[in-house]
Amino acid sequence: MKLEIINPLTLPAPRGYAHATLANIENILAAAGAKYEQVVKFGVYVLQGQDPQIGFQAFQEKWGRSQHVPTISVLFVAGFARPDWLVEIDAIAVLPE
Repeated sequence: MKLEIINPLTLPAPRGYAHATLANIENILAAAGAKYEQVVKFGVYVLQGQDPQIGFQAFQEKWGRSQHVPTISVLFVAGFARPDWLVEIDAIAVLPE
């Protein structure tokens, strides 16, 4: 399996990180030729002291009641790159070769 870093042109140029693990999952999947059904794992990172329900609500807004439910990890973190962020979600998708 080959590792490919995805930085779609529809998102601002990254500075020291790849968008494929930080922002706008739907655009990133599309840029890689993938769909939500190909996501096998989501990571939901919640700012320490916040209700984890915030992360689940953000996830449910996009995922809904799909038949295909990937694994989900929820972790509390001390902070994010931007101090105003409360939740960050990343995804791992598997694409056929």
